Amino acid sequence: MSLNQIYKQVPVEQRICEGCGEPIIRNIAVFDGKLYHYGCLRKTKAKPTHLCLECFSYLSGKGISKVTVDGYTMKHCKQCGSPNLKPLRRWNRGNF
Repeated sequence: MSLNQIYKQVPVEQRICEGCGEPIIRNIAVFDGKLYHYGCLRKTKAKPTHLCLECFSYLSGKGISKVTVDGYTMKHCKQCGSPNLKPLRRWNRGNF
C-alpha cells in the first residue's frame, strides 16, 4: 500500500504511531509494515537499510526478501513485492 493509499483508506483513528502512540495526520513513514511519524522514526533506534521506491516503505533486513533465479539473487520489498529498492547509507548521520 502506498503512502497516498494509507492516507485515503485508513482512518486517522487507526493510523497510530508506533513510536509515540499518537494518531498520524501527516508526515507518515512506514518501517517494516509499522506506521510512524517521520520524526518519531528518526528518533528511534531503527536502522533502515533500504527505501522501496514503489510504496516508499523504509526497510530493515527483515523487511526485504531475497529471490534467486538462475543463480542471480535480487532483493524485493516484502510490503509490495517491488525489486526497486534504494540503499540508505547515511540514515543515522541525519543527512541522507
